[in-house]
Amino acid sequence: MRKDDWEQQLADYLAGQADARFVWGTCDCVLFVCGAVLAMTGEDPAAHARGRYATRIGAMRRISQDGAKSLPDLFDAHFVRVPTGRAMRGDIVLAKDAVGVCAGRTAWFVGEDDGVAGLVPVTFDAWEAAW
Repeated sequence: MRKDDWEQQLADYLAGQADARFVWGTCDCVLFVCGAVLAMTGEDPAAHARGRYATRIGAMRRISQDGAKSLPDLFDAHFVRVPTGRAMRGDIVLAKDAVGVCAGRTAWFVGEDDGVAGLVPVTFDAWEAAW
């Protein structure tokens, strides 16, 4: 359940992540969106995984240990999927094998754009799933 001031909490979280550098197990796409969930709800769905892996292979093992076969499967187990056209601010979206945070018709993903680390915008037309 989202906090009463979840919109401000999300805005503050995203502003704090503006220059985030992608690092497996510290600031990867799953931990980034779970950080947004934590900001909005006070609950961290990835608390058990933070700092427990440091590579892509380690992340895939962690997903498997959580009983999932894929990134979408992992989020399906913890969140209710919605049509991408109904995703709202704060929802989680999937695009190009990564998850990000919806901010309207654009979602923010942690990564790199033109050699600059930080949040990367991905527009609605690229979203493949939403929760």
